[in-house]
This record gives sequence, structure tokens and C-alpha cells, in this order.
Amino acid sequence: MVVNVRRASPLAGVLFGDVEQIAERTAARMQELLPSYARLSRDDLIPFVLADTRHLLDAIRDPDADRSRAETDYRASGETWAREGVTSDELLQGWRVGLEVLWEEARAKSDELCVGDCVMRQFVEATLRLGDAGLRALVSAHREVEIGELGRLAEEQAALRRVATIVAHESPPEEVLARIAGEVGLLLRAELATIYRFDAHGVGTVVGSWGKMGDAFPVGRRAPLEGDSASALVYRTQRPVRVDSYAHASGAVAAEVRKLGIVSGVGSPIFVNGGLWGAMTAGTSGPQPMRVSAESRMADFTELAATAISNVQARAEVERLAEEQAALRRVATMVARERSPDELFARVAEEVGRIGGAETAVIHRFDPDGKSTIVASYGALRQTFWVGSRWKLEGNSVAATVYRTARPARFDSYPTSEGSIAESAAKLGIRSGVGSPIVVNGRLWGVIAAGTSRPDPLPADAELRMAEFTELAATAISNVQARSDLAASRARIVATADEERRRVVRDLHDGAQQRLVSTIVTLKLAGTALERDDQPYASVLMGEALRHAQTATDELRELAHGILPSVLTHGGLKAAVRALVSRMSMPVEIDVAMARLPSEVEATAYFIVAEALTNVAKHSDASHAAVSAQLDDHGLQVEVRDDGVGGARADGSGLVGLSDRLAVLDGTLRVESPADGGTLIAASIPSAPRSVLEASVARPGEGRGGRA
Repeated sequence: MVVNVRRASPLAGVLFGDVEQIAERTAARMQELLPSYARLSRDDLIPFVLADTRHLLDAIRDPDADRSRAETDYRASGETWAREGVTSDELLQGWRVGLEVLWEEARAKSDELCVGDCVMRQFVEATLRLGDAGLRALVSAHREVEIGELGRLAEEQAALRRVATIVAHESPPEEVLARIAGEVGLLLRAELATIYRFDAHGVGTVVGSWGKMGDAFPVGRRAPLEGDSASALVYRTQRPVRVDSYAHASGAVAAEVRKLGIVSGVGSPIFVNGGLWGAMTAGTSGPQPMRVSAESRMADFTELAATAISNVQARAEVERLAEEQAALRRVATMVARERSPDELFARVAEEVGRIGGAETAVIHRFDPDGKSTIVASYGALRQTFWVGSRWKLEGNSVAATVYRTARPARFDSYPTSEGSIAESAAKLGIRSGVGSPIVVNGRLWGVIAAGTSRPDPLPADAELRMAEFTELAATAISNVQARSDLAASRARIVATADEERRRVVRDLHDGAQQRLVSTIVTLKLAGTALERDDQPYASVLMGEALRHAQTATDELRELAHGILPSVLTHGGLKAAVRALVSRMSMPVEIDVAMARLPSEVEATAYFIVAEALTNVAKHSDASHAAVSAQLDDHGLQVEVRDDGVGGARADGSGLVGLSDRLAVLDGTLRVESPADGGTLIAASIPSAPRSVLEASVARPGEGRGGRA
């Protein structure tokens, strides 16, 4: 059958007026029916469908027109669909969908124009015959691209093998990342390929770069992850992204990319151990956006990059743990050998500075006046923070923060430098730091602080790793303090014992000894008088000798009482406390609920009460006091409380002596004496469990005591 194209020409002319609506309907149906087209943007699809439809209707309207331009456009469409991932089968189905929509529109117009079925058949025949040339051009270009795509696929597999090989050989990470960036750039026909590592503060650091424009993004460059660049979009979405045009993209990186002439780009996230580690990006200066498959092809390389990074991190972690354990052993050995504090602190600062990812470290000792003293310094900080220097604990430094909170502190960047410590550190180039408190015997003693001048902050686990060194430092400090306290306590005990012996000798010499000498002299005189038969004088002398002897006896008894009262020895703690209270000039409430305890416990408790009541009488200006001694499962708890002016000092000679005496029994002394708040002296004396001491509890009929 001969097709009369000219009879279909008028109908084609009418349809040409509605070609844009026909193209929109065709694109919608293609995306509805065909998955490959569904992945494309409607705005990207319609221009190609519109061009193909126009060329077909033009061929029907004017069969003799030059079709070279149409063939070029058909080939461009075929190449585009191939690059966008449209399969050959769906390409043919898409052409068929376009013809079906065109025929439906033609049927509707033929009915309106009443041109009859003959014209409609001629139109269908014309679209099939004239569209055949366009379809062949479309398919031919598509096939050529597919063949080229197979070549690129082989090229991609070869590139992946090359990268996998250097990953398997455990090459240095910088070499691996540079190779990956280069392979991706070549594979995607890009002008720029970059690998970023993200940090927790919205900054990306270039760790791999390739391309003729790579000088603008060298390894080590840091850039904020903001705006609409590919790296920033990956950081926010954690998904593959594409930027089809950087013309109006925001952000510093996008502005830099525009200066380089990059028109479009893609990015793919790099996940390491389940977390977002960074991104790989690529850009091109070509007029067309990068192909749809670019993100998926890049993903294979990001997986290799993640594997390489994970391997490097695993090796580094093993090496770090080994190094850290060796450092801890070195410090622990020094602690066990009781090396000097200065030597130990210097080693701790050095080890922390080396293994914590820092370049410098310093140890502060907190002083009562709100300042700190540097006891060790390592690295660049030694220029300013020299051993022995003192600093105000104010502002936003790590040391000041630990001093205020008694908790680990971190500054990943110093937005401002407030306080002398922070200002001095900033002048030395310190950008970030961490600090771990040193707690000795439950009290904040100081801090180990470490810092770095590198742009990256210290590792997230730096505080935890430092804590093990602070525990060793605290143990060493505690040991030193214990040895020092023991030596001081021994010296005080020796001095007290010497003084007590001197007092006993002095009292014996000045008192009882003189009385006894006088007694002997008087008795000799009395004997002489008796020899002279001077009975009256002898009687007087005998009476005087008797008085001297009685006085000496009384003084000896008082001297013995001063060492350990007989009332305590014979009557126990309750009786001894009552005897002490009886001499007080103010009311004192007694709550002592036991009869007898081990002699050393009773003696210690007695001297605590005696010293505390002496202080009340001399210094407190109190109107009332209370004495309590109770047994519990931890031993004997003794308290002396008054309502006086307060202000008692725990380091006074009397209270220090009590602490020494308690230390012999592993006891503890607590002093609470705020200004105008009264004073509490509390002692805890470990003893046998309460069940063992039940026999010591007051016997029936003995009350809890009362006022004296």
C-alpha cells in the first residue's frame, strides 16, 4: 500500500500547534509505565520528548524538508537516554508510548475536523514510515553509547581492582585516598575529585585530592560544611547527592567551585564502622550535568575507601593501645618504686602529651587561694607554663573549668580567650584542649590538661585515656601524702612524748620531789629534837613532815590523774565524761550510752572530749554544749557540739594531736566550724562489731545521762 503522506499533512499541522501538551502527556505516561524514565526528572525528560515529536510532525507536514538536523537531535536523545541509564528495551517501549499518545491526539483531532478514517490511517502510516528513520538514529546512538559504557564498565572494574590491591597491601592512607580520588576523577570524566573527612563541628578536611583544579583543594585544607556544595549536602543528608548547577549555590565551597569553572557535581558519603566519616565529591566544567549513574559508580569506590580507612584505624588503635599500656606500665613502675613527685609528674605529663593525640601537657595543683601551681609541663607549654609558676583559675581555660566543676573538661576550639591561662595558651597557638581532674582521697587536688595546635580537635576519648594516668598520679600523690603525714605524725608523737616526759619530770621535781625532800629534812630535825628530849618541838616537826608527805601524795595522785584519770580507769567513759562536764561553767548535755569499751578506745575517746571541751571553755564563747558517744556497726562515734562563735581550725596543735592519736586506731576526725555557726568535733573510732560489744551497752537502770 502506497502511503499518501500529503493527505496526513494537514492533520500533522493541527497537531503541531498542540505539540507541547502532547510532549507533556507522553513524558507523564513514559514515567508511569517505564522504571528507567521514572528515575528521571520531568523537566529533564520533556525537552527531548518535545524535540522528537516536533521532528516527526515536521517530517509529515513537509516530507521534502532536510532531515539532517532531525537525525542529529535523534542521536543526541539516544546518547542522553543511554547515559541516563535507560535500557534498549525501554528505549523502544518509550518510542512506542510516544506514538500511541500521538495517535490518540490525532484520533481526537480527526473527529473534530471530520476528516474520516482514511486520513487517520494515512497519518498512522506516515508516523510509522517517517518515524522509522528517527528510531534507527535513536537506537544507533544508544547502542554506541552502550558499547562505550561497557568499555567504561571494564575500565571501572580495572580501577576498582587497582584500588583494592593497594588497600589489601595496607598502603599508607594518604596514598590510598589520593589513588581513589584519581580513579574516580578519571572514571567520571571529571576535572576535580576530592575526599573530605568530617569532624563533629561541621568542618570538612581534604584528605585526598585530584585534578587539574586540585590545587585549590589541597590535602589538609579545612572548609565549613555549609551551603549547597556537594560535600555540605552529604554532611547534612548522609546520602548521595548531585548539584546540577553551581550557578546559584550558597556557601564558601560552592563559591570557590564557581571560580574554578565547575558547573555541576556529585557526592557520595563514606561510612566507617556505621558512622558518617566523610564524603567523596567530583565536579565537571562541561555544559551537561554529570550522568545519573555517577553517584552509584562513585559508591563502589567509597566502600573501598571506607575499608581502607577502617583498616588503618584498626591498626592505629592496636598500636595506640600497646603504646598506652606501655606508658601506663612505666608510670606504674615509678609509683611502685616511690620515685619523687617531681620526677613522677614530669613523666606523667610527657606520657599524656605523647599518647593522647596532643602535643603538649601540663599538670596544675590547685591551691586554697584560688590559684594553681604548675608541677609539671611538657611540650610547647613549657615556654610559659614553667614548673613553679602560679596562675589564676578564672576564665574559660580547661584548668579553670575543671576547678569549678571537678569534672573532665574539653574545648575543641577557643571561641574567646578569657583568663590568663587561656590567653597564654592562645598565644602559644593552642587551638583545643582537654583536662582530667586529679582526685586524692576524695578531694579535688588538681588537673592534667593536654592541648594541640593542630586544626583537628583532640580525639573524643582523650579524657577517658587521660583518666588512667590521673588515677596513677592520684595514687602517687596519696602515697607521698601518706608518707609525709606518717612522718609528721611520728615526729609530733615523739615531740609530744618528750614534752610529756619533761612535764612529768618537771612536776615531780618542782612538786612531789621537793615535798619529799622537805619531809626528810623535817623528820631529821624531829629526830634531833627527840635526842635533845625536846618533845614539843619534835611534835611540831612531825606534824609538818606529815603535811609535806600528804601534800606529796596528793600531787603524785594529781600527776597520775593527768596522765590517765582514775575515774576513767575505774568507772569507764561515761563516768570520765561526767567528771569533765562537772568542771564546766556552762550547761553540757551528755548522751553516752555504754559502760565499758577496750581501754585504748576509751582513752582516745576521753582525750577527744577533754580537748574539745577545753576549746569550748577557752575559745567558743558558747552558752551550751553537748557530748555524744554512740556505738554502731562501724565502731564508736563521738561528737562534741557547741553553739559558739565557730572558726575552729582543724590544723591547730590540739586537734592535730587528736588526729594523730586517732590514726593509731585507724580512726578519723572531722571538724565543722563555720563562722558564727558553732563547732562540731566528730570522731569515728573503729572497734569490734556492735554484736561483739553488746555487753558494753549500759546496764538496766542506767539512763542516757542528763544535764550537768
